[in-house]
This record gives sequence, structure tokens and C-alpha cells, in this order.
Amino acid sequence: MKKYFYLMQVAIIICSAGVFTSCSDNDDNPVLPDLNVAENIIGKWIIAETDGKAVFTNEKIALDFVSATKVYVSASINNDEEVGDVWVDKVEYDVAISGNKVTISGNPDEHATVVEEYNITAINDKELTANLKATVTVDGQILNSVEGSIVRFTKINADYTEAILGMWEGRSTGEEGSEFDDGENHRWEYLADGTYRYYHKVNDQWQLSNDVLNDYFVAGNLLCTRWKNAGEGQKENREWWEITIENDVMKWTGLRQREDGSTYTATFEMKKVPVPTQAEVEQNIIGLWMNTELNGQTVPTDQKFVYEFTSLTKAYLRASYNSGNPEDMSIWSAKTEFDVSIAENSIMLTGEKDETTITDNIILSSITANEFEGVIVHPEDPASTGLNPVLFAKFEKVTEDYSADIIGTWEGKLTRFCANFQILNRKNRTF
Repeated sequence: MKKYFYLMQVAIIICSAGVFTSCSDNDDNPVLPDLNVAENIIGKWIIAETDGKAVFTNEKIALDFVSATKVYVSASINNDEEVGDVWVDKVEYDVAISGNKVTISGNPDEHATVVEEYNITAINDKELTANLKATVTVDGQILNSVEGSIVRFTKINADYTEAILGMWEGRSTGEEGSEFDDGENHRWEYLADGTYRYYHKVNDQWQLSNDVLNDYFVAGNLLCTRWKNAGEGQKENREWWEITIENDVMKWTGLRQREDGSTYTATFEMKKVPVPTQAEVEQNIIGLWMNTELNGQTVPTDQKFVYEFTSLTKAYLRASYNSGNPEDMSIWSAKTEFDVSIAENSIMLTGEKDETTITDNIILSSITANEFEGVIVHPEDPASTGLNPVLFAKFEKVTEDYSADIIGTWEGKLTRFCANFQILNRKNRTF
């Protein structure tokens, strides 16, 4: 049942953060004046020290007291020997305040009760210190408890939940950044639904990483992320950063510990990358659009296709492809209808073709009246659809429409012929 005890897991982390030992006893309970805790506790607090030792960024948790009776707990804990893995974003618990004592409690299920007591010894508008006691009981029996640790929290007035939304580009600025850092610029696009997109460059083109998990949350100035690469046997990865955002510049810092026990501070800096707003997409998208580049390569004529957006909710696909090999995918789409949904800089197209659902998600990096660029994502298994899961594409607006003019009988002859044209382009096809 350990996985249900989020608050207990947080208590254990607080007591063990930075030292990984049991909490020390502290029987000294001097009488303190009333610290007006019920008023001063309101706001976001992030753990900074345990028993005088700094808490590493990957062990920090956030408590958001929205009233004197309610708190939200946020924490990301990964591969901890005591508590395992935890991903908690704003889990609600009850609060009771009596004098200088703050009690946080909750019932993860019908059998368990979790209680944390913070006997606050000092509090102001910047920090608080307290003696911590925590217990978890199951069916009336104490399952685990910690007591006596002295903790210090810092108050965080900044809230970057909204400011982080959008596309950012940057890299490590310290001698040691992230264990996943390669020294190059990368892009992160944070979405309002708690997911993000990660981009890296391939042949000087931004490519969307084909991950199966990309989650994040921001609690005050604490940014927690987790992701998992596509492919069998891939493990979940996590990172933790303390961030600031000002004038479209975001800075990350993280207090880390090396395997030999020494510490260092990792740093990142990135700038905001303008991406089309939903209003800009809606203003420009209506019309015919033909692909001109895929993954940085000019698209041959026998691999081109056209999207026709007739409204903000309807589009049609025209495409023809046949390699001549019966084992390869063939496409014949004279006018396949798609439902369209536009959200921010993302265009989702969903349609049916030969009893098969086709879904394209076009994530735009730029759009004007004449062209747009972006990433086309095919959510389905590429083994079953025959399509690349992620394609970087450029499109140009088609201003001429000869669908009516071509009706009739025409006479003519071939004026130029290249014998190896089809062979060369079939060998390097991308669609």
C-alpha cells in the first residue's frame, strides 16, 4: 500500500533529504509566542534545508497553502530506496492550525490515514522553520512514522505556470549541466495540458522527439519533468530545476550531487521562440496548401500532396503515391475529408479512408498567408500505417485551382524525358 501514501512519502523525503538517514530526535520544545501562523502560512513553500543541510533540487517538494484549511502537495520522487517513484501534482490535503502547530492530514483510501505535524518555530514572509512529526496508520495500526527533524522552507511568490507556456530554445551554461545534455541547443514547447514537446536538430532541421511520455508541472519556481523515449525497454527519465522567467529569458538552476558525494550547481538558459498564435493560424489557414519540403529535402512531384482547408473545422487531403512494389504502401486520395480542430499552434486532422482512421497533427512553427512550416505527427503505429511517425514539413499556398479548367479533351506530347527519374526518387521516398 506504500504507493498510496503520497504525504508520508513526502515526509520521509523531507527527513532524509541530503543525508539519507533516519530523522533525529528533538525533545526541546520551548514555549514560543503566537506567530500568527494561520495568516502567515498562506502561499507556496518549498523545502530548502533538513537539519541544516541543503536539500538537492531533485528532492524538493512544494506545499501550496491556499487557505488555513487546505493545502496542495507537489512532488516528483524517482528511484528512492525508501519511497520508490512518486509523481504528485497538486494533491489536496486538509489543514488544521492550532497556535503554532500546522497539521496536514488525509485519507488515501478507506483504510489509511496520513498525518503530518509542523511545530513552527519561526515564520516570516520569506521562510519558515519547524519541527516535523509524521505518521501513517492503516486500520488503526501505525505503519510508519518519522519525528524530530528540523526543516526550513522558503516562500515562493513567483508563479510561472502561465509564463512557461510556449516554445523555448537554449542550452547548458555551466561546466556541468544535465546528464542528458550534449552541449547543443534544444527546444522545449510547454503546453497548458501539462505535457511538453522536445525538439533536437537533425541535419540542421528541428525534429520532434518521438517520445511516448512527456509530462511536466510547475509548483512556484520548481519545474519537474518526466519523459520516456519510444522503443522497447526504455526507462522513464526525470529532471528537476528551480527556474526564473524574465523578459522572455528562462534560467534553470539545480543543486546536484555527484557519485563521489561532492556537489555542484547545474545551469541552463533559454530564450522564448515565437510560435503562431491560434488567431494567426485561423486567419491564414483557409485555402490549398502543397508540401514542398519533408525533413529538409525537396519533395519530388510524384510525392507531393495537398491539404485544402475549406473552413476552421473541415479539410480535404489530395494525394497519390505508388512505388510499383506491391509490398509498399500506396495512396490514392482524390478528396479524403478530415475533421479539423485547432488549438493554439496545433492543427489536428481526423478522417476515414478505406475503413482506416487517419490522424495527422500539424504543429506549426510559423505561418503566413503564403507558407507555413511545422511538424506532422502520425500518432498511430508507423508499422501499421506505413507512415513516418514524425515529419518536418514546409507547405506553400496554392493560388491557382485548375480542377474546373482541366475538364475536357486535350492533345499533346512529351517534351522532356529523364529515364532514371522514377528510380532515383523512389529510392529516397519519405512519404
